[in-house]
Amino acid sequence: MKRREQSLSKSFKPMKIYYDDIEELYSIFKEHPEEVKIEADEFELDNLKEILKIKKDYFTNLKIYAHRPYVSLDFSKSDIRLYISDDSPLQRGLYEKLNTVLQPKERIFLSNIIKFIDYMLSPIIFGLSFLIDNIILRTIIQLGSAIWWILGFIYNFKLTSKIIPFRKLERPNFFQRNKDQMITSIVSAIIGGAIVLFLTKWLEK
Repeated sequence: MKRREQSLSKSFKPMKIYYDDIEELYSIFKEHPEEVKIEADEFELDNLKEILKIKKDYFTNLKIYAHRPYVSLDFSKSDIRLYISDDSPLQRGLYEKLNTVLQPKERIFLSNIIKFIDYMLSPIIFGLSFLIDNIILRTIIQLGSAIWWILGFIYNFKLTSKIIPFRKLERPNFFQRNKDQMITSIVSAIIGGAIVLFLTKWLEK
C-alpha cells in the first residue's frame, strides 16, 4: 500500500514586492535540497541578482521553483500562487515559511475596498442614475461608474502582482520617476490658463 500525494496550494491577493522581498523568498527556497530555479519577466536567470538588470519600472511575471519534491511560487498578472506537490514535512515547512513572508504583503484593505466599490457601489450608482432627469448629469454618472468598474476589474484580475526590480530604498521616488510628465503638465496648464484668460478678456471687450 502506498500513500497518495496530497498537494497543497494557496492564491494571494494583489501585492507589490521589491528585490529585497525576492531575496527573502529565495533564501527560504534555498533550504530545498535540489537546485532552485528562477524565471523573471521573459528571462530564465542564472542567479538572483540578474533581476536588478531588468530595465523596467516593474514587471508582473516571476517564478521560483525546485523539483524533487516540487515547490513553486508563481507571480503573474492574474494570480499569485504558492504550490507544493505533496504535504510532506520538507514541503510543508517551506510552504509555511513562504506563506508567513507573503501574507503581510497582501494589499487586503485596498483590494476589499476596490471590490466593494466595483461589485456593489458602482452597479447601485449606475442603476440609480436612471432616476435622474438631467441627461447630461445622468450620462456623466454612468460613464464614471463604468470607468471605475473597468479600472477595478483591471486591478483585481489583470495586475495582481507588481514586481519592482530595485531594492526598496534604491527605487527612485514618485517625483524622480514622473518629473518630465509633471513638468509638461504644469507648463501645459499654465499655457492653457493663459490662453483661457486672454480669450476671456478679449471677449469682454
